[in-house]
Amino acid sequence: MLEKLNEVNWKKLSHAYGSAEDVPDLLRALASEDGEKREKAYYALYGNVFHQGTRWEASPHVIPFLYELLADEKTPDKAELIEYILHLAVGYPEEWLPLGVDVKVWQQNNDDAYFQYAKDCYFNAAQGEDILLSCTYSDEAAVRMNAVWALSYFAALLSEKTVQRIKEINYQIDYSDAERAGSLLALGLIDYHKQSAAHLPLLMTAFTSEHLFIKVAAAISVLVSAGFAANHPKAMYLAMLPLEDGESLSGQSPFFEGNMQGYIAEVLALADNEDAELLLPSLTRMLEGIKPMQSLVVTDASLTLVRKAAPDLDPPYPSPSAFSPAAQEALRNIGRHGGWKMGEGTFANY
Repeated sequence: MLEKLNEVNWKKLSHAYGSAEDVPDLLRALASEDGEKREKAYYALYGNVFHQGTRWEASPHVIPFLYELLADEKTPDKAELIEYILHLAVGYPEEWLPLGVDVKVWQQNNDDAYFQYAKDCYFNAAQGEDILLSCTYSDEAAVRMNAVWALSYFAALLSEKTVQRIKEINYQIDYSDAERAGSLLALGLIDYHKQSAAHLPLLMTAFTSEHLFIKVAAAISVLVSAGFAANHPKAMYLAMLPLEDGESLSGQSPFFEGNMQGYIAEVLALADNEDAELLLPSLTRMLEGIKPMQSLVVTDASLTLVRKAAPDLDPPYPSPSAFSPAAQEALRNIGRHGGWKMGEGTFANY
């Protein structure tokens, strides 16, 4: 394994701290039986070839070796390895949601070197589809979930056999709700990027589930796959959900860093102007019991809908009375939520 590492002239390639000559040893360390050694290697690799989201000259060359590690049955920490591959492929994954990666982004004429590094990383990572697909059959739930999560970021490029496997996961009753929900979230992104409604009947059926996570995932995917503006039931789905219970779903899925309330909020913020007022009460209710860091996304989405509910008003806004009653109540909810404390500091969300 990794026999071809030395065929790459790492010394001439660069990362955030100069020459990438340290990369081969770090990659080999990912296969170590020593957990501390692996942890240090991941820490270093997140800092040099993926530095605060930036991909470097050496970054695209790393990806084929990561897949070689992932394909080897003896490699430990495969869920973490998939997560690292995805970060190299797309940067910070949550920043692409709720609609996922548009491959047209990489088809732009852009001579910037860092754009090219990122583009090469994305398409190099896409070449590992079959290896990621094999990971969806892993005995480890975390590996299966991360594989589906990663595959969803290549939605427009996926083969039919991969799409069918992702769909199949939804029917695995011995899998957790979080896993089955992840397959639904992936299918919504796949339909959106393939401009298809192939999985809409499945998503509509899943929306009737008595399991909250599956119901939420189905609702998100119905809206995402429709691009939110299609002429079938849309924004009202999420308005009907018990969104204040979203906290119970947090941390179970890799999508949107496990912040399902934030994911819901991002989707709702896509609503048309005509739907914004209907959705505001449900959205701002989420602020009542939400964690401080997660409240940032919900507050931002709420303010987006407040603006959409008053499309004819331009800032600076004349007075609160210029807004509709629903928008005024949403602003009061945001105000009541106020800032939040971290240590001795108070932070506002707006």
